[in-house]
Amino acid sequence: MLLELRVDNLLIVESVCLEVGQGLTVITGETGAGKSLLLDALDLLLGRRADPALVGPKSDALAVTAVFAPSKLLQNSLADEYGLPCDNDELIIRRRVQRAGRSQAWVNDTPVSLKTLRDLTARLVELRSQNDQLQLADPVFQLRYLDRFAGLEKQFASYSDAHQQVLRLRNKLNELEETGENSIRELEFARFQLQEIEQLQPQAGEWTQLEQRLEELSHAQEWRELSAGAADLLSESDRALIPEVARLARQLQAAPQEALRQAGQACVEAQEALSEASRICSTAADTIESNPEALLEVESRLAAYLDVMRKHGGSDELLLDAWSQLSQRVEMIEGADQRRDQLQRSITEAEDKRKVLGKAIAAKRTKAAKKLAQRVVEELAQLGMPNAQLSLEPRQLTEPTAYDYIGQELYVQTNPGLPAGPLGKVPSGGETSRLSLALTIALGEGAASSSKAHIEGPPSIPVMVFDEIDAGVGGRLGGALAEKLHVLAEHRSVLAISHTPQMAARAHNHYHVAKEQGPDFTRVSITSLSGHQRVHELAEMFGGGQEALKQAEVLLGDTI
Repeated sequence: MLLELRVDNLLIVESVCLEVGQGLTVITGETGAGKSLLLDALDLLLGRRADPALVGPKSDALAVTAVFAPSKLLQNSLADEYGLPCDNDELIIRRRVQRAGRSQAWVNDTPVSLKTLRDLTARLVELRSQNDQLQLADPVFQLRYLDRFAGLEKQFASYSDAHQQVLRLRNKLNELEETGENSIRELEFARFQLQEIEQLQPQAGEWTQLEQRLEELSHAQEWRELSAGAADLLSESDRALIPEVARLARQLQAAPQEALRQAGQACVEAQEALSEASRICSTAADTIESNPEALLEVESRLAAYLDVMRKHGGSDELLLDAWSQLSQRVEMIEGADQRRDQLQRSITEAEDKRKVLGKAIAAKRTKAAKKLAQRVVEELAQLGMPNAQLSLEPRQLTEPTAYDYIGQELYVQTNPGLPAGPLGKVPSGGETSRLSLALTIALGEGAASSSKAHIEGPPSIPVMVFDEIDAGVGGRLGGALAEKLHVLAEHRSVLAISHTPQMAARAHNHYHVAKEQGPDFTRVSITSLSGHQRVHELAEMFGGGQEALKQAEVLLGDTI
C-alpha cells in the first residue's frame, strides 16, 4: 500500500504531505484549486516525461517522494530483478526534476534509470484518469485487460513473438526482392571481374618474383660480364687477389707477434671467402645467358598483372583480396534464389505457428469474455445500469496484428431494444465512467462484486488512483460509485479526486485542496479533514446552507 506521498516545489505546491495507508482516500476542492497537480506529481513518480516548467519558484528543483509498504514478493524481486536493496518493510521512491532539465530517480536511495522506475512503479500504482476511460474505445486496450482477466499474458507474449517473427522474415524477403534487379546487373559485372582474375590466377608473392626475374633477364649480358670479370680478378688474372692474399697469410702467420699471427689467420679466412665468391661468379658466368623468349614471357605476365591490378587497388595484395571478395559476392548473389525459397518456407512456417497461437488465444479470449461479461453486468446493475449487456464480437481485420489474429472487440448494449455497439460509440460519459469502474473490479483488479467478498492474498496492483471517475453522474449513482471504491480499497490504497459528496463521505481519509493567494504569492494548501471539518466540506459540496449541513451529517453518520 501507499503510506505517504510528499510533494515539494511543484509549481504552486510549496510542500505537502499526504498520509494515505490502506483504504479510500478522497481529495476534494474547488475546480482550479490545484488537485490536478497531485496527478502531475504521480505522473513523475511513474517515470513519465519530466517538464522543467513544473519546477516552482522556491528552489531550482522539485521533488516527489512516495513511501510504500511492499509485499514480500516485491521485496524479493527488487533484489533479484533490479539488484536494489530492500532491507526493511518500506520502499521509498523519489524523483527529482531540476529547472535546468535534468531528472533523477532513486529507489531506497539507490539511483535508478527511468526505465527501471517505470517498470517498478507499474507494479505498484495504476492511475485511472478520464483519458484512460476514453481508452476503453481502443480494442487493443480491451484485449490487454481481457488477457489479464484470463491470465493469458504468457500466451499473448508467445503470439506476439510469432507475429514479430513473421514481420521480420517478410521484411527480409522484401529487401531481397527490392534488390533483385540490381543484383542481376551486379552479378554480371562481378562475374566479368572474377573471370579476369581467374584467368590470371595470381599467386601470393608472385609479383615480387616476376620483378626479380625481369631484372635478371633484361640485364643478362651485363651480369654475365660482371661475373666473369669478378672471377678473373679474384683468381685467374696475373694479379689475382686470392694468390696475393694466400702469400700474405703465410707471411703473417710466421710473425713472432700474436697480433700479426691473428691478422694472418684473418687473411686465411678472407682467402676462403674470396675463393667461394670466385667459384660462384665463375659458375654464373658460365650459366647466365640471354633468353629473349623467357624475357617476353615475364614481361607479358607482368603486363597482365598490371592491367588487372589497376582495377583493384594497384597492388598484388589488394588484387588477391578482391578475388576473395568477388568470389564470395558472386556466390551470395547466385544463392539469392535459394535464400528466397528458404525465406518463403520460413515465412509459411512462421505464419502457421502464428495462426495456431492466434486462434488458440482468440478461443480463450472468447471463453473468458463470457465470464467477464457476467461479472461486469453484475457490477453495472449496482451502478445504475441494470439492463446493460457486454459481449466480445468479431472485428474486421485486413490482416493479423501484434495484438489480435482474427479481430475481436468488446460491445456493450446499454438500453434494451437498441443494438449493441463498440464501447467507444454507445456509452455516454457517465456510462463510460461506470464501465471503467466495473471493468476494474471485474478484471480482478478490485476486491469483488459485493462488499461482503474477500480476497485471499495481496491485490495485484496495491495502489489505484482515480481522477474524477464520478464526473457527470448524479447523487444516487455517485453513492453507488463511492461504495464500489470503498470495497475496492479494502485490501489496497485507493486515491480518488472527486466532486461528489457521497464519495467524500465514504472515505477513510479526506483531504481538502485550496488555493491561497496574496499580493505577491499563490500557493496550494492541502488539509486533512475530520469531524466537523468534513461535515462543512460535504455541506459546501452539496451547495451550502442548513439543509446541506443536515444532508452532510446524514451521510457521515457515526463517522463524525
